[in-house]
Amino acid sequence: MTNMNPTKKIPSVLLLCALVSSTAFAQVSEQTTPLKTQKYNGYGLPNTKFKKIKVDLTKKKTTTDATTLAPSVEATPVKLVQKSAMQPDNTVITSTKTTTEKKLVTFSVDYDLSYNAQMQHQENNARDEYLAHELMPKVKIGDYTIMGDFIYKEDQKDTAGTEWQDSAVILSRKSWEIGQFFTLGPALNLILPLSKKSREDAGIKYLFGPTLTLGLNSKNLGLNSFKLSYALRYLKYQTEFKTKPNGDPSGDTTIRQRLMAIYNITDKLSFTGVFDYKSTTSTESTVRNSYWHAEGIGYQFTDNFAMYIAHSTGGAVYSITENAAGDILFENDLKFYDPKASEIAIGTTLSF
Repeated sequence: MTNMNPTKKIPSVLLLCALVSSTAFAQVSEQTTPLKTQKYNGYGLPNTKFKKIKVDLTKKKTTTDATTLAPSVEATPVKLVQKSAMQPDNTVITSTKTTTEKKLVTFSVDYDLSYNAQMQHQENNARDEYLAHELMPKVKIGDYTIMGDFIYKEDQKDTAGTEWQDSAVILSRKSWEIGQFFTLGPALNLILPLSKKSREDAGIKYLFGPTLTLGLNSKNLGLNSFKLSYALRYLKYQTEFKTKPNGDPSGDTTIRQRLMAIYNITDKLSFTGVFDYKSTTSTESTVRNSYWHAEGIGYQFTDNFAMYIAHSTGGAVYSITENAAGDILFENDLKFYDPKASEIAIGTTLSF
């Protein structure tokens, strides 16, 4: 794996699933500082300065008795809480309850508010702090769901950093059963470059591509408290130019792999863990590999109200150094905790 020209660092977990639902501040642009310091946005887009983590334990009412796949914004940014009927991009798996009355069209809205901050002050005593507002309207028509994931960041230190983040619109279908023990859910993702960095600095028009999520049918295995899924997403960049104004190549494609596990400790308390591995190819065929992971605990107080706390970190898979002889060296830089990148998020999710 080569990262010959790394650029900056990490996003949010809509506490994937918000932790199972704050994937995620999506900033599609690539910065010019080392990828090791680049934020990851949950949608698999490079150079997101901020990430968003959130836990969404809200229980959704559905009308079928099937296993569905749940959004940060992979997201957007990625989500980490037990929440039914979320899009496969966040790879959250939930079981729905059977009802006698079936509605063809249903509409719901989730609102997530979280406080996010770097876990440590930096050398200059700076510390990123921001409020993340995430609005997720969703329309379900039969087996299909159209969901929006729109994120607005309020920077608590610099008002110039307050703006809309890259967001997403996702069309997903209820997952199919593959044999007795697996499910497969498809989705189409449209990433909208709402941030100034993506629109003006990177010249991104939009990103588009599919997601396939393979889930473990825990119910048939007798593991109702445990959920496991693997999601593979491909996105194609549409940009105004192949080379950015600063001389860096524009992004061409990005592939994100996501592994997520959820354990329901009780009916209301759950733990979620997510690991993302992303490979972004530029127009000059340079490949940059990055990772992001998040862990969180969420508590569902009522059907419409949940709270969560989560930790996340990410950056370049390899650090690049040069020895005395001038040789370029690549060292594994995967970390559970990074003083410069790790963030904590405390948030709440309301469902309507």
